[in-house]
Amino acid sequence: MGSVNIPGRASGPKAAPTVSCAIMAHPARRASAEEIARRLSALSPRIVYDPDPTGPRSTLRTALAAWSSTGPGATHHLVVQDDVLPVDDFVPRLLASVSQHPDKVLCTFAEWGCQTATMIRWAALHGVGLAECIDTYVPTQATVLPVADARAFVADAAAHFSPDVPDDIALRRHLAAQGRSAYALAPQLVDHDTVPSLVGNESDGVRPATWLLEPEAPEPAPGVLHAPFRIPTQTWSKGRSLCFSYDPRTLRMEDEGPTRRELAELGLPPAEIAAGLDRELERSRGTVDLELRLGYGLLHELWITAIALGALLPPAPGPPPHRAPSPGAAPRQALRTMGPGAMRRFADTAVLNACEEPLTDLVVEGVSCGLAIRNRL
Repeated sequence: MGSVNIPGRASGPKAAPTVSCAIMAHPARRASAEEIARRLSALSPRIVYDPDPTGPRSTLRTALAAWSSTGPGATHHLVVQDDVLPVDDFVPRLLASVSQHPDKVLCTFAEWGCQTATMIRWAALHGVGLAECIDTYVPTQATVLPVADARAFVADAAAHFSPDVPDDIALRRHLAAQGRSAYALAPQLVDHDTVPSLVGNESDGVRPATWLLEPEAPEPAPGVLHAPFRIPTQTWSKGRSLCFSYDPRTLRMEDEGPTRRELAELGLPPAEIAAGLDRELERSRGTVDLELRLGYGLLHELWITAIALGALLPPAPGPPPHRAPSPGAAPRQALRTMGPGAMRRFADTAVLNACEEPLTDLVVEGVSCGLAIRNRL
């Protein structure tokens, strides 16, 4: 087996990663698991069923069985849950990402309303392919770990976590104890299906990917976007725009406050924010009356979040970029899910689908306004 680059030490050429794969499944989802196995046949996946399917629901119980099933000679291990929909280019894109970042925990999914979604949208604006995960959990729908990390997680979780701790939270706590983060691919390689949850997550609303890879999309630029201090999000639980303070030492959100306060400190008063939103809503009424469908309050919080997304955009990783960030075609796809991701519990899917284009236009315009503020600072 070839060597991999180890920081601070000389090494030879990188060998191609060898990725083994397990699909963690409940017997009730056998058909779905078998279809995923067919789509990922190049990885020779093994379906690992819940060891106690009639017992209390426990994602951790099945996850540990799946993470324990590393293949012989594998450098990395991928665990896929039974409710995902892989894109056609999943395997080559995954292998390319693992080759580029062999030491990292890589997540091929993050749902459209989580805090990590802000990081993914920022990565899209910069055109880079990896963003730090910042939620209180690791999105484990389809995640790859170096084999040594997979074995360490199994040992740690078996010794220190009760079965009722969800696997995504257990992995987050395990990594945080080592001072490590997971990283989300941008764009993403799996979507979330719409079958009913076996662990009671329907109250969270539908949770598709933040930004799903499109056919024949170009490879993103190298680089890893790490979390800045301030991260704006319109929360799906309240519909409110909050700006969170992220501490890289603890890898946790340590504080939160209204996003409008952050914008005021940048010289954008509430009256000016409202006037800009009023202009955009008037413009949208030629197609869909967003205010009538979704309400002014939700749209106001979305507008604030979009402006903050542009104004608080962190610097691009690596050398200075050749172009200024702008919400072009690829970023627009990532921004398209921002409104529905935040409003999914306040409006039904039919309404959000009907509003999709004008809602996207609203977000893109807000981000453009924010980028203009950023460029003046």
